[in-house]
Amino acid sequence: MINKFTLKQIFKFIILLFVISCTPSNKLNEQEIDEIKMVFGVTQESSPIEGDHIFFKDISYGSRERNRLDVLLPNVDQLNGAVLFFHGGAFLFGTKEDLYEGEQKEIFTNILKEKIAVVNAEYTFINDAEAKGVVTSLEDGSKVIDFITERAALLNLPQNKIILAGISAGAGIAQWNGFREE
Repeated sequence: MINKFTLKQIFKFIILLFVISCTPSNKLNEQEIDEIKMVFGVTQESSPIEGDHIFFKDISYGSRERNRLDVLLPNVDQLNGAVLFFHGGAFLFGTKEDLYEGEQKEIFTNILKEKIAVVNAEYTFINDAEAKGVVTSLEDGSKVIDFITERAALLNLPQNKIILAGISAGAGIAQWNGFREE
């Protein structure tokens, strides 16, 4: 015979299972990963940063040669946000790959551990033939922001928790785009 205490415990357990099963998961499944691959035209690659996350390299966000970005998605149930990151280099040099080594690698590792996605973007240099000076680099930053926010649902990114960051020239791109009007 089941006593009243045991019945309450069973009832609590059933309620807990119901709540857990009804809680939405933002963790990407294989079908969602395949959809990302198809939409972006890239494959999932092995990450330059250690940890449990999904890495997509060289996603095209525009028509220029350097309009490429990488996406690092922590393999977790709920993302806490996303950082859109622009590398430094005086608008003349540098690549997104620079951020996968040294101090920057440690920063990215810690960001990912906090369940925050990283979008690491390149931009057109001011001395490229197709550039109109620094304006082109700043506009590329805007393209990255638009590209990611338009695809936030596909990547399971919380739209209201996306921040901009960068080093040197990349910080300038982040700051300039932080003040743009929607």
